[in-house]
Amino acid sequence: MGCQSSREDLSKEERAIMLMEDQLEFFKNTCKIVDLNFRKYSSNGSINANQWSDITKSLGIKTRNCYQCPKVEEFYERHRTSNGDYRIKPLLTLGILMSSGTSRQKSKLLFEMLDPTNSKELRKEVIEEMLGYILDVCINDLPALVSNQTYPPVSEFKVRSYVQMLVDCREAAKEKLLHIFLNGNPKEKEAVTLHEFQEVFHDETNARLFFPHGVRHFVLKNGHDVHKLEHKLRKMQEDNFGTIEDKKENVENLGTAEDRKETENK
Repeated sequence: MGCQSSREDLSKEERAIMLMEDQLEFFKNTCKIVDLNFRKYSSNGSINANQWSDITKSLGIKTRNCYQCPKVEEFYERHRTSNGDYRIKPLLTLGILMSSGTSRQKSKLLFEMLDPTNSKELRKEVIEEMLGYILDVCINDLPALVSNQTYPPVSEFKVRSYVQMLVDCREAAKEKLLHIFLNGNPKEKEAVTLHEFQEVFHDETNARLFFPHGVRHFVLKNGHDVHKLEHKLRKMQEDNFGTIEDKKENVENLGTAEDRKETENK
């Protein structure tokens, strides 16, 4: 169930989120079974209400509000279109990340989700699309399951504050993730093959990116460092040269001093 980290080492916010992730009950299935059911009961990139009912029954996942998971209906509503259908890509991404399986299996299934023609190659912009689904699920969607009604280790308010930290770090971390997922420098590589993509996740550290906790940990660690560095650089610039407002004031003062000097010379 989830990342292999010991829960004793996790923050209270992470524990609160992971407890609710388990309530979805995807862990009862392998990622291959999840993928098979989503593909079987879907058409044209979406899932209608009847198909969704078949998927949830087959997988035995929780979709109705209950004492243990009072926000699950709201959670799945996030992925419905205006006509009531469900979007397959974000939900399949969720299912693959939350189910059991090896990093090799999960990487292959996520790759194939975005390779409908079976070209065995994905362009950089498609990898970015994949990262968008992964980050949305792990940062925006799953933490929203936490409810004060279940007496979590930490309040909803603190989880929201934690999520805001993740959101602040997201873009900086995404650049590093793109580097990893492309198996090379994004400025030099325009595409990645299935074989190259799977090779990336032979590394144990990279393999953790197929668990929601592993993704959040990466975003905080890598995005936060860059975020702090940018903040420090801005602070240094302000300390050395002042803010933009200070600069404007200095220019105005300089102009006034020159005017005064010109007046004195006259």
